[in-house]
Amino acid sequence: MHFTWRKPPLASSLSSTVNTSTSRVFSIAQLRLHRKRQGNRWIEGLLWSQELPHVDWTRYHLQVIFVDDEHLTQARLAEGLLESIAEWNGFGRAIYPHSCGVHGHEGEHLDLASFAAMIGEAKRIGISAEVFKPAQARLTREDLDYYDFIIALNADLCADILRCVEEDEKEYYERKVFPLASFKSCCTDEVLLREGGTALLKRCLRETMEPELVQARNQNDIPSLGTSASLDEWQLMVNCILISTAGLFTYLVEAYPEDLEQQWLE
Repeated sequence: MHFTWRKPPLASSLSSTVNTSTSRVFSIAQLRLHRKRQGNRWIEGLLWSQELPHVDWTRYHLQVIFVDDEHLTQARLAEGLLESIAEWNGFGRAIYPHSCGVHGHEGEHLDLASFAAMIGEAKRIGISAEVFKPAQARLTREDLDYYDFIIALNADLCADILRCVEEDEKEYYERKVFPLASFKSCCTDEVLLREGGTALLKRCLRETMEPELVQARNQNDIPSLGTSASLDEWQLMVNCILISTAGLFTYLVEAYPEDLEQQWLE
């Protein structure tokens, strides 16, 4: 396997997670309560939608892998953002993100200039620089079985991912492979920009996203950048990944059983 498996905690040890992250877990509870009070039941329809994946929390954790073309920037950014959002909201030991590419050069590292640039970007948006350190990894057939969700950084990559399996298997695996942008509508602007105890995002992420939120919302997919991309184009891409990753997190959390914490404590 190319990935570094992040072993989830045993169910018996999860009670400490619930206790130590009470404030952030309570934030999610407050967010749900707010939606019910406002009558916003659109997310319930999405959870039963045939266009988005079924979420199975019965193993008490989810393994998610982001896939881009060559495992250089986009998938790593999405991995770091989901890790940051999950930890901020008390789900750092329940949602485990990873990344790879479909056409990456297995074992190769980012060149020094690219690595330095990515470290600076990680610091700017408040995610772990560790996601840019591993060598490039290529998606394998086995990954489609090991991960709960395979999230493509653009819609065209879904077909490339499904080429890993036989034709008669595609119908099954299509239930696990989705473009990241398909989750963009799972999180409203109000939730993205919320401050205080119910904030979904850290302040640095909100400040990064807010100036270009409308423009990023209007993108149908995650933009692909060429070698001569401008700073504005880069920022737009980052914001598109951020909004869609926040939507993915929200979707997963809304499928989280209401009584799961109590099951951990029993």
